[in-house]
Amino acid sequence: MSRTNDITTVLPAKTGTDLCPKNRAISTLADGMIGIFDANTGLSIDQSTSAADLGKIREIFFALGIGTPVNSMIPKVRKSTGDVIQTRKINTYTYQTVSAARPKIVKIDPGTNANCEQDFLLKVEFKNGELYRTQGFNQFAKTYGITTGACDNCFTCFSGDPNEVVKLMVASINADGEDLITAAAYSKQEIVAADVAGLSGDLNVDDPISDADLMVLVAFNKTVDTVAERYFSYFTITSSATGLAKYSGINLSYFYMRQTDIIVSTLDGFAFDATTSITQEIVNEEGSGYDLQNQEYHAMGSGENGPYRVSYTTCIAKDTVEYLVDKTAQYNVINLGYANSYMGETREYDFHGNRTIIAIPIADTALRSAIITVLDGIVAPLGFNPLTDDVAATSDSGTAVEGIPATTLVDGVSD
Repeated sequence: MSRTNDITTVLPAKTGTDLCPKNRAISTLADGMIGIFDANTGLSIDQSTSAADLGKIREIFFALGIGTPVNSMIPKVRKSTGDVIQTRKINTYTYQTVSAARPKIVKIDPGTNANCEQDFLLKVEFKNGELYRTQGFNQFAKTYGITTGACDNCFTCFSGDPNEVVKLMVASINADGEDLITAAAYSKQEIVAADVAGLSGDLNVDDPISDADLMVLVAFNKTVDTVAERYFSYFTITSSATGLAKYSGINLSYFYMRQTDIIVSTLDGFAFDATTSITQEIVNEEGSGYDLQNQEYHAMGSGENGPYRVSYTTCIAKDTVEYLVDKTAQYNVINLGYANSYMGETREYDFHGNRTIIAIPIADTALRSAIITVLDGIVAPLGFNPLTDDVAATSDSGTAVEGIPATTLVDGVSD
């Protein structure tokens, strides 16, 4: 039998809060404070609870305080999915750190030969969430074309230059008003300005090169006889991401795949030694409050708001749609999945699709450490690896791009 979507709850802590101290009642939570509670005693546990005691706890639940306490009691809480979390039924325990997005970059080297009065065509296919919504899985591609300058009035002299191809192709791509990609030119070799009259300055390998300098290289290459004496360049294409939608209430234009994947193919005109290579793969953003708020919206469908969060009368979001995630913030995330089971009549029933997402503001490393210490102790008897090694292997800068795990046999970015 196929499983349905997980029933999910998102619990985002407020910046600057700590884990609820040990032996406190749920009513003592502060606004935005997360607590972990022993379901059998109703009292909180924290990082000071011994590993031996944590390993014995059979049922827990998380709670997040909401609102200003009245008479020292929190008026409202959001709890983890289900009445309790049966600790022996936990089947997923992972950590996702904040990871910045990164575009795809493709390098196109036109080689060492280019004909004059020649058409050059470059085809680029685009893939992202917005295109999939509008195009389905039909290919969406554009072809960029240029024509090199007129041939010299001779038949044996050197005519045509790859540097001109680079200059014209970069200009053609950047002139495209749809801004799907951007292009830039770079030096292929180290060039000393003293050796090339008119060059603006020395160039190292992979240094950006201007249009004026490209034409200087074109002129210089005509003055030498062999390919080994000439200087060449290449260009790169960088994909552009779709922007974040502005919304109030419900985000109808949400896309997780905001980075654009591109597939580049050289068509007519390019020489036999032209090459295309990927120098940087895309990475989608992780830990963004914008993404977590969308998860929070979907999680509301199985909570007190019910599946219908749009008013039939006004056709806008109901006032019961309450976001606790700050969409401008960054969060480190702990995913906890579990399949609680209960006895009914003569058989055991497994509710296999429960998940709680604990979102911790990136700056609150002490809160993250406290929660992971508690959960590491609880899941240790189940054979889960602790998440402390994953935390140690990540960056808290908010701008780093986290690496891809070497194997699937890990619980995050480390073993």
